[in-house]
Amino acid sequence: MTETEVGYGIVGAGRVAQVIARRLGRSRVPAGVIFSRTPAGAEALASELGWAVAASSAEVLSGSQLTLLAVPDSELRPLSQELAQALESDSPLSKRVVAHCAGIQGLGPLAPLRELGCSLGVFHPLAPVPDGDPSCLDQTFISIEGDPLARPALFDLARLIDCRVLEVEALDRPLYHAAAVFAGVLPVLLERVAERLGIAAGGGDTLAQGLRALHSASARNVQRLGPELGLSGPQQRQDGATVSAHLEALNRFDPVLAALYTSIQEAARQSPADRTGKGG
Repeated sequence: MTETEVGYGIVGAGRVAQVIARRLGRSRVPAGVIFSRTPAGAEALASELGWAVAASSAEVLSGSQLTLLAVPDSELRPLSQELAQALESDSPLSKRVVAHCAGIQGLGPLAPLRELGCSLGVFHPLAPVPDGDPSCLDQTFISIEGDPLARPALFDLARLIDCRVLEVEALDRPLYHAAAVFAGVLPVLLERVAERLGIAAGGGDTLAQGLRALHSASARNVQRLGPELGLSGPQQRQDGATVSAHLEALNRFDPVLAALYTSIQEAARQSPADRTGKGG
């Protein structure tokens, strides 16, 4: 690196940028540089970590060995085009790595930067990130896709922030991202529904705490046994009378929840194995 270069730069100061930057701060790497179109956010994070604040996203890219674009998905392509235009007169950026953090996007949105000589990647935290707390990435994976020259740098970054690596190539990204939503987002929504039902049943805060403990216990069973063996409850023991009682109560309370209950059971039901060899 030159005297003005840093190892890591981040464009964006939202939740994902915060957790990655804070975990980098824990690893005691040299201070990085950050830019955000919300200056107060960038300044607050930079002040907390001892990083520098850049005047533009182009300044981050040109001065960092690895730049993460932690911006909304819809901004990736226009930001890449903007960066390519801003840096087109500079010397080739053949030693720069640029990656984004969007799970549903591949390398395509960054294509204008490849023409400048940058190596491209995707660095997607497979983790729920509801706030900027660095513990959001505890015991989680980063899915990584990238050009050959980008991959070692992205693997090093995952190691520095203490995350495991999931190597991905040629994913059906909408299905991958939908799978992540099923695993990481929908359980939270279902817990909200559960606590709503708990209140309707006459329970209070203690029941809510019990339902949250149940939620955590189920997650531990999935981790320990997998989703098939970790399943329990009336569906697992084929207790049709209890399921019918649930549906009757749910229809009285909110028919939408009764339909949700039924649709989840149907969607989760495994299809019989194909014994014909025809597939399809």
